[in-house]
Amino acid sequence: MEEGFYHYKGFKFNMLFVPPENLDAMSTFEVRADDIFLVTYAKCGTHWACEIINLILTGGDPDKIDRTCMEACLEMSYLKDITDFTSTVPYYKTLEAKTSRRVILTHLPKSLLPPQIFTKKPKVIYVTRNPKDCGVSMYHAFKEIGMPDSDWDGFVDEWTKQDDLLFGGFFTHVLDFWKHRHDSNFLFMKYEDMKKDPRGSIVRFADHLECDLTDEKLKLVVHHSEVNNMKTTYDNIEKNIPGGVFLTKILGKAPFIRKGQIGDWKNHFTVAQNEQFDAVIRENLHATGLVFDFGAFKNTSSHFIKSKIKMKQEHNYKGVKFSMMVPPGNLDAMATFDVRPDDIFLVTYPKCGIHWLFEITNLILTGGDPDKIDRTCMESSLEMAYLKNKTDMTSFEPFYKKLEAKIDRRVIVSHLPESFLPPQVFTKKPKVIYVARNPKDCGVSIYHALKEMDTASGWEEFVEEWTKQEDLTYGGFFTHVLDFWKHRNDSNVLFMKYEDMKKDPRGSIVRFADHLECNLTDEQLKLVVHHSEVNNMKKTYDNIEKNVPGGVFLTRIFGKASYIRKGEIGDWKNHFTVAQNEQFDAKIRENLHGTGLLFDFE
Repeated sequence: MEEGFYHYKGFKFNMLFVPPENLDAMSTFEVRADDIFLVTYAKCGTHWACEIINLILTGGDPDKIDRTCMEACLEMSYLKDITDFTSTVPYYKTLEAKTSRRVILTHLPKSLLPPQIFTKKPKVIYVTRNPKDCGVSMYHAFKEIGMPDSDWDGFVDEWTKQDDLLFGGFFTHVLDFWKHRHDSNFLFMKYEDMKKDPRGSIVRFADHLECDLTDEKLKLVVHHSEVNNMKTTYDNIEKNIPGGVFLTKILGKAPFIRKGQIGDWKNHFTVAQNEQFDAVIRENLHATGLVFDFGAFKNTSSHFIKSKIKMKQEHNYKGVKFSMMVPPGNLDAMATFDVRPDDIFLVTYPKCGIHWLFEITNLILTGGDPDKIDRTCMESSLEMAYLKNKTDMTSFEPFYKKLEAKIDRRVIVSHLPESFLPPQVFTKKPKVIYVARNPKDCGVSIYHALKEMDTASGWEEFVEEWTKQEDLTYGGFFTHVLDFWKHRNDSNVLFMKYEDMKKDPRGSIVRFADHLECNLTDEQLKLVVHHSEVNNMKKTYDNIEKNVPGGVFLTRIFGKASYIRKGEIGDWKNHFTVAQNEQFDAKIRENLHGTGLLFDFE
């Protein structure tokens, strides 16, 4: 038995958060007839179901919810003082002092629940989830709080065995409550059904709780219990309630709400792991009548985007590979694109900080005011097509034509290799800023962007292609960077490294401003530094998504993959194996030897 864990009547528990005296107290816990018990196996949608129940009770108003019911489960101890991890208090005692009507959360197996549940018959709602997604969600939660001793392969091996798990095995837990699905005070719900028909599921909840909802209140419950809106609510709780992070995250670390999807298990289980777990499912559920839905949840809008914009639909133009979002006609037009002397060209290889660079540049131009930035320049890159109508995924038009119509000083973003840029960049000599990033972190960032767009293979396959540096979109990284490195001493070109910008943001911004011939006061410089800090940029982008129609297309690739992920140096260490790193180091030496270009990798 691992340190800090123990067994109680055959079930495994954590000593700190579910001490044995709490479990002893369940036998005499006083249940009230108007109680609402929400029971789940861990990571099966507890907090989503809790929000729905409380929204029903408050008529759809999240501000009226008693958030103290989120502090812990019935059987757990909670931190009375969030600054003192020894200040644990049994939560059942807090519940005993509460006035009615109590919403009581628990992960306890049926045999350890207060016996009065089965005599006084309060309302009980049991929510289950397909065990593959449940396992994935549990793995990520454990990982974020630093609990698992193993990686995914080690975790899924234990999950498949279903031996000695916290709160007991998944199938035992679920099937014990499945037997009560026809009891008058029980409502047995599946997470997948709730996702596919949220309105109908909420009506079932309300009917079971004997709560009448008007059409308007029902709409409010549906709206506020939508996962993204719940995340917004939780963000507000963290910001506005002292210790709120302990209401929204396990130990203040792992979010209670992660993705809220069906089918994410497909991104984790290998074929062999899936076959093994399917055998366990058949063994446990055969002849029980309980069937789960394992199919991937499809958001119609994102699925439509994917069907219309397949990143694997690529073409070769003069020896360089491009996505069809950079059609040949756009590339042909670069030869005659009219450059203005006061243009500002921001050029990077993909995922080398282009949006951070854009924000800094525009903050300099606006004296540090993010609200004055012309965000239409973020819609696309010079060479790409953009969505003219954000509700019509076929309304693509060349972005260079939109730039041609602009009157004010243009900030032009591009990932084009040097030889593909408009020739007038090198004759009219507008201001050019090129930012390079170490190729390991660049590769990791590209991988995650592709993954969020559902176009990435596994990391192993990706890093193999990235190391080869052959047939990559926009050409190879080293060719792209070195072609601009040759211009580093040109009067109109500023060559910057992402890592230097991270380590000395203020000094880098001063260099930007000097290059652009913009004079900043000390106060304006402070504002630019503040608003271009990554976390503050994320807040700016959140506001854009909330307040600008179609704003998600300004902050995410096709409205999906965020342009800003971590903004860190050295995240590659969490991805490259030692062997992969040795191979890539050889590639770096091969390409950069004798060039004078060096990168900082941590």
